[in-house]
Amino acid sequence: MALSVCEGTDQFADVINTLIEAVDRHVNEVRTQLVLAVLLNEDPKLVSRRDKVFSQALVAAVSSFAAQLRFAIAGNFNNMKAYGVRSEEASKKWLEQSLAIGAAVVFQSMLNPNMPDENAMLEDSCIGINDLERVSFHFCAITDQVEPNECPCNVNLPQHQAWQIDVNGVGFSMEGNRCALKVYFHLDKHVFIKLPPRLQAGGGVKLIPMLFNHGLEDLGNQLYEQGVTMQEFNNSINEKALAKLYNYYKRFRAFHLDRSKLPRDTEARAVLVDRLSRPLNALDEIMGLLESNVKPRHGKPHLATSGAGVLTLAAEFCNRLGGCHVIMCNNGVHRSTVACSLEQSLILARCHGLPPRQLSSAALQLGHLGARTYCLKKNQEARDKTVKSAPKLFRTPSLQVISSP
Repeated sequence: MALSVCEGTDQFADVINTLIEAVDRHVNEVRTQLVLAVLLNEDPKLVSRRDKVFSQALVAAVSSFAAQLRFAIAGNFNNMKAYGVRSEEASKKWLEQSLAIGAAVVFQSMLNPNMPDENAMLEDSCIGINDLERVSFHFCAITDQVEPNECPCNVNLPQHQAWQIDVNGVGFSMEGNRCALKVYFHLDKHVFIKLPPRLQAGGGVKLIPMLFNHGLEDLGNQLYEQGVTMQEFNNSINEKALAKLYNYYKRFRAFHLDRSKLPRDTEARAVLVDRLSRPLNALDEIMGLLESNVKPRHGKPHLATSGAGVLTLAAEFCNRLGGCHVIMCNNGVHRSTVACSLEQSLILARCHGLPPRQLSSAALQLGHLGARTYCLKKNQEARDKTVKSAPKLFRTPSLQVISSP
């Protein structure tokens, strides 16, 4: 009797497993058919435009995350200097943070909705960047000398598999499509074992993409479409990004103030919370300034005279959160390179002691070097469409007079 019950249980388990496999197979088939049905109903030209923007945004996100990943693995990444944390500890914390709450990727563009070509680029960018929400990063070891028990996610790559290796020895491969995409980072053994155990076990890092835009021009009451002005359209883009950034910040704050990670000793806990609270309070102030630029209040125009402050504030907030910051180019190549020069100046001020009074002069001098010179050589036919009324820090050198610092 007991033997027959055991045999029946084994058969029952086999039937359940077969049923689960059949259901999974049919679900995947239905999902594929739905995706094909959606694609068939879309205009091929629109699909092509969406794919191009998505691929460009994906390359930017992968490149920026890979750069921070290399610094974090080497123990040199530190976005928490204000918290009194050493680089090694901050790097480890950033890897755990990315696994727990995702990686923020803040895109910054200076496209003017008033110009038809830039307006089309802005619309495409909004859709393409939002598609990055379906992307996740995973990590694999590429050496066949790693023991399976030591690195559960060990992968031996066949010769015919398409994958790319950059100059730093990090390989990349992808699985899926725009609807659900996994990007695999193939790392050497000595690099792979430095990742948190959950990432070694196959855990993924979810992308949190955001887009902030400002065309450096007062759009006034020009209509974008029926009942919506261009200024309202641009504000809607920034408001959506601000909502995402605020939600990410709440998770960031909860992650670092998690009671389970704090010391049990009351005095040590109080010291640590006090050390963490001061930089977090500074983030609260930056968030308030960012909101005043995205949502200017009536009767307080001094809080957002031009609105361009949203770009630098979002960049500063992103850096303090340990996010990836990407400056987009498109037709606004001249404006974007000036933004790169300004970002370089801010890094000099934040990390290398540049006096604040020399920030403007440093940005102006850097405008004749580095990223701007390189981009202008690549885009010699691009006409500078920056308006003369643009804020001083965002004006191109052709609109300014160089002064010595």
